[in-house]
Amino acid sequence: MRVKLLDSVMGSQKTEIEIIEILVEIKQGGREDKIDSIRYHIKEGGSAYAHSEKQNLFAFKISATNAENRRTHDIISCTGLIHLDDNRFGNNEQIKKKV
Repeated sequence: MRVKLLDSVMGSQKTEIEIIEILVEIKQGGREDKIDSIRYHIKEGGSAYAHSEKQNLFAFKISATNAENRRTHDIISCTGLIHLDDNRFGNNEQIKKKV
């Protein structure tokens, strides 16, 4: 299953890639240093810095592939998958154990 990978949340550089490649990289800790830094700053009260850093992480839309923008009328195909962004929950590790 292919999705579009953006170089950042607001990025313009798009690459079509197999979703499994992204998931393997995440599972193997490919972005762990950046994510750990973001979590640290959130915990220590540096939410503005963490938000800024989060904007520089790569991004992808798991539910659909879009032509240009991420708007509904630009959808080319749907994957049938959903994505839950758990960053706003208190204890992510505890939630992950339940899922």
